Amino acid sequence: MNRLQFRLGSSTSSSATNLLSASAARTGSSSPVEDVEKEDNTVTVPTFHSAPVKRQSRFLAAMNVMRKQQELCDVELMVDGKAIASHRVVLAACSAFFHAMFTSKYTEAENAKVELKEVDSGTVETLVNFAYTGDIELTSSNVQSIMSAANRYQINDVIEMCVEFLKRELSPENCLGIREFANFLNSEKLHVQATKYSHENFTEVCKHEEFFEMSFSHVTDYLSKDELVVRCEDEVFDAAVQWIKYKKEERMPLRTQVFEKIRFPLITKGYLSTVVESDETMQDDSRCLKMLVSGMKHHLLDKEKRENIGIKDVKPRAKKHNWHIAVFSGSEPDTCQWFNEQGSAGIITSSGNKVKHSWITIPSMPEKRRDHAVACINNVVYIVGGSYLFPLHRIDCFNISTQEYSTLTVQLESARDMLAACACKGMLYITGGTTNHGSTSLKSTECYDPVKQRWFSKQPMFYARYDHAMVELNGWLYVCGGASGGACNRRPLKSCEKFYSGPNVLMNNRWAEIAPMNAARKGLGLAVVNEFIYAIGGTDEHGTLESVERYDPKQNQWKMVAKLPSKLTSVKCGVLNGSIYVVAAQRDVGRLSQVLEYRPAEDRWVFHYNVRAFNNSNAAVTVVDVCAVE
Repeated sequence: MNRLQFRLGSSTSSSATNLLSASAARTGSSSPVEDVEKEDNTVTVPTFHSAPVKRQSRFLAAMNVMRKQQELCDVELMVDGKAIASHRVVLAACSAFFHAMFTSKYTEAENAKVELKEVDSGTVETLVNFAYTGDIELTSSNVQSIMSAANRYQINDVIEMCVEFLKRELSPENCLGIREFANFLNSEKLHVQATKYSHENFTEVCKHEEFFEMSFSHVTDYLSKDELVVRCEDEVFDAAVQWIKYKKEERMPLRTQVFEKIRFPLITKGYLSTVVESDETMQDDSRCLKMLVSGMKHHLLDKEKRENIGIKDVKPRAKKHNWHIAVFSGSEPDTCQWFNEQGSAGIITSSGNKVKHSWITIPSMPEKRRDHAVACINNVVYIVGGSYLFPLHRIDCFNISTQEYSTLTVQLESARDMLAACACKGMLYITGGTTNHGSTSLKSTECYDPVKQRWFSKQPMFYARYDHAMVELNGWLYVCGGASGGACNRRPLKSCEKFYSGPNVLMNNRWAEIAPMNAARKGLGLAVVNEFIYAIGGTDEHGTLESVERYDPKQNQWKMVAKLPSKLTSVKCGVLNGSIYVVAAQRDVGRLSQVLEYRPAEDRWVFHYNVRAFNNSNAAVTVVDVCAVE
């Protein structure tokens, strides 16, 4: 049972403070000593103020002692035959309800005993104790009764504490019940929070009894919401079916009205033609069949044909995302994995907690390669170039949804390794690289259109480079560092440049030089966070670097930030939830053994001692959404 102790500041309640302040105002005195003014000669006497909060606290503590000893008590609250002695002034100061009662002309204002109905004595005792002490202990078993009573007696401080407690208690098992409870008590803050939670955690909420017990009107309203966060509409259909089957005889006649809230055109094609079509809830009903056909038409007809026959596009739900850093290394077992920052893969420890910072193995690549590059476009990872004995022309694709590989029929025009790849506006861009393990560096820029399945040559970079890094920011491609020259003159570069592909005619498909980095770097990591570009580690002409610098595109300026805990090169990194994670790298001696996290808001590195780094720094990484669907 969850338990939480609340204390209202240093005094018991704002009502008590206001009451004492009002008393002071009526007497016309604010302090024991006041400023004194005399005509002609003004003398200011230093004002002395005692600590009012401390004094009030002592005052109410004394009142509480008298209450417990039943001294000077002038009212008894009668609850279930039990008498709870108290002082009218304290209750009135804490509760607007009691204030109105005791200052009215009704008999309760004079009666020594006041009967309270529809509330239990334990709850009333808790509220009376709060009026004197400002302390209240809330648990999962008493919070609803206390909040209901506080709402009835208009004790706002207790209501706010209960709201905060219930916000912390929200879970997939109870959020719908808390939402209804908040609605019943007209608690807008709690209702908004519980509703938001039920939308954002729909896929878990719909597995629990509160969902199955929802009324017809409530479930149809819930299933109609645009804000439901789902991987795909398949999950909403499945939830509707499970709700119907939970009380099958009673709810089957309601299925049409329930299914009207499902967006059949957004159900995936495979699920629609297999699971949905064959489900018993869809059988023997012409209206259900019509909904199924509408979904099929959406998949079978292109947008133009749908518009011609009057089929409108359907608004999608809120998309559920689950970002991971995908690492592609080789064709051997466990050489391709993705890194899970938030433990959302569903791995549970023996203590019941989700695993945080974990690795999940995915299918290995069909061909060995190293010094390759990867980028993700529309839930497909493109694995480009690299080498195995010799540089490769081949491009493999990994479908995140099916976790299957395929090979593009259109290969690289020239085989290369140590290149950089990046996705921008649905296109795959590759830059630089070498044709013979660093003996010849390239300036080239090429773009692949996945729709047209064609490669296009773009303006080459200003500098030939390999072992560099490239990122996208606001439609611009940024290339930083690397090395140039042949086998005898491999010179690390400070230079950086940017490329734009967009409506700006002057800059379209052109490179422009930007400010060079403070340090030359090859084998660096490059990441974008909050409109800044971070260059991490690498190697210069003197050796491996521990420095990190940040580029501000608006100022065209690089600035040094917190150093790495150790010198690293061949840095492989990605951004998750606003942090940069270095998941693989090479030290001066050996490889990085544990994952590093950089927190830009704090400008500091965190060494995750219990999370291993990937064991091969020749891998390539990209960030993917594992909630992808076909």
